Amino acid sequence: MVADSDGGRFLEEGNAATKFSRKVVDRVKNNLLFVLTLVAVFGGLILGVIVQQCVRPYSTDMVVVLLKFPGELLLRMLKCVILPLVVASVITGVGSINAKSCGRIGGMSVIYYLTTTIMASILGLCLVSIINRVQEVREQSILTRSPCR
Repeated sequence: MVADSDGGRFLEEGNAATKFSRKVVDRVKNNLLFVLTLVAVFGGLILGVIVQQCVRPYSTDMVVVLLKFPGELLLRMLKCVILPLVVASVITGVGSINAKSCGRIGGMSVIYYLTTTIMASILGLCLVSIINRVQEVREQSILTRSPCR
């Protein structure tokens, strides 16, 4: 407690701003992964805009290939990890269910879940393949297109 200058009133040392800042710090500490993810996303966005503006005057095919490579590598690695991760989580979930306690409805729910997961995985893989093929055909047609006269 600190004495006020205009009389004998006492004020608390921790005013509202300090309490608010402590609450903010506690929330950030509790959600550190989320906060760091947001910081990384916005940092990447800003860095991408800066690099695009700096590289645009020197944009050659080699620069485009060199800047495109890390992104393609990341996406390909993610594609390799996602499906096994989904399958492993489904197998773990099904293995943890006690069939006797769930009864018939539980069994039907598990079958429904497994069927929809397998169908979604197959559909996703097919769509990715089709979209990649269409994109490759478009790139080939752009490269082989003759200039207008």
